[in-house]
Amino acid sequence: MKSIPSPIVLWICTLFVLFAPWVLLVLHLSSFWSVDPQYSFGWVVPFMAGFFFWKRWRAFRAAPIESRQRWAVIGSVSAAVVLAAVWFVHEAVPDWSVVNWIFALAVVVHLFSLLAFQWGKSTALHFLFPISFILCAVPWPQRLELALIQGLMKGIAAGTAEIVTWLNVPALAVGNIILLPAGLVGVDEACSGVRSLQSMLMASLFLGELLGMRTWARFVLVSLGLILALFFNLVRTVVLVWIANTQGFSAFEKWHDPAGLSILCLSFLLLWIVAQGFRGTAKSKKRSESLSRLEPLPIPVIVGFSSWILFFVVGTELWYRRNETNLGSVRHLSIEWPRDVSRVSKVSISDTARRILLYDDAKCASWQDHSGVHWSFYSLIWKSGRTSTQSARIHRPENCLQGSGATLRGELGKTVVDVGGTPLVFRTYLFERDGLLLHVFYLIWEEGNEILICMLSVSIGPV
Repeated sequence: MKSIPSPIVLWICTLFVLFAPWVLLVLHLSSFWSVDPQYSFGWVVPFMAGFFFWKRWRAFRAAPIESRQRWAVIGSVSAAVVLAAVWFVHEAVPDWSVVNWIFALAVVVHLFSLLAFQWGKSTALHFLFPISFILCAVPWPQRLELALIQGLMKGIAAGTAEIVTWLNVPALAVGNIILLPAGLVGVDEACSGVRSLQSMLMASLFLGELLGMRTWARFVLVSLGLILALFFNLVRTVVLVWIANTQGFSAFEKWHDPAGLSILCLSFLLLWIVAQGFRGTAKSKKRSESLSRLEPLPIPVIVGFSSWILFFVVGTELWYRRNETNLGSVRHLSIEWPRDVSRVSKVSISDTARRILLYDDAKCASWQDHSGVHWSFYSLIWKSGRTSTQSARIHRPENCLQGSGATLRGELGKTVVDVGGTPLVFRTYLFERDGLLLHVFYLIWEEGNEILICMLSVSIGPV
């Protein structure tokens, strides 16, 4: 006679099947939250989601389930298959935004479908918000994010120049650079407002769920949060530009971060005050039911999904370890400075940039050849680590150079350079900065357990 596991064991296994993929997603996204300040708010999202799940559990009312829904079975199985494929692919390209979003959506579908399968569609809908709240911490698609950042930087620069001109401060916006009598002020990625937009989006969703607002009220609150983020970011930039012009750039650097934190707190405070006006739209709470009224997942479902999760997690790890053991054939790059020029000047990277890039080693220099062409070379190395890939890949020329004041004219395609029989494929960009054309050659090279980025910029003369 076979022994049946105790209810406690069955519930532990049920929770593993339900939330193990969600935990894997959080662990994957945490590497982005660690290296990209734009998504550092993601660290609080899992805790908020857990709080919302507990809050909705208190208002949960179990309903009798007459039969299993076929769509729930198909959804849970399909999501499990997608999760296995995405988990395998993400080990090779963890920073691919398409993979990140497929991963996140598959986790949401997996959890939603299993809840609907076991406890009904109404139960799944009741817990839909907390299980999908993690989506607000998933990095946006790179092209969308880049287009939004560049648009916001130029818009903020133009708006700031117009406003400070009304305040009798001569200013002219050129791209994302503001020309002042005291010097140049660059509206970089941190000042674009996209970080405020993402933070206020999360805050408005948080307040809407915390106060139990109806759907239409949540949409109003989210829209207001985005408007407040853009408005106060413009106010912040105007204040900083005025400080730079009247008190100098040392005062500008001193107030840069405190001003950003201040406007974020002020925006959240105003949003909270407005949210109190929507208290009348809160949904009535239902009476709580005991956990004992619910049945854990059937044993075959637990065994099947647990085995599958363990299979693709352990199998992926073993497969990559097996194929990464033979590193003898890896080609290593070494940097040799040109000898046919008069002088090679070593270039240092600021402490602020080091904290952002999180690289392990760097070799940087500049020189001028006999034709008068100015060359700059940057080589950054990241050793193997959990966040090394993300650190190496998120800082691209179209992000960093435009953030420092250059204007992207276009991407020129790929340039292939043969070095010792090994083809090096560089992505080529054309920028304009300070009236000069700037050709940039960018390469990511993976040497076994290390990642090397080479960026060579060539300044060839005025536009």
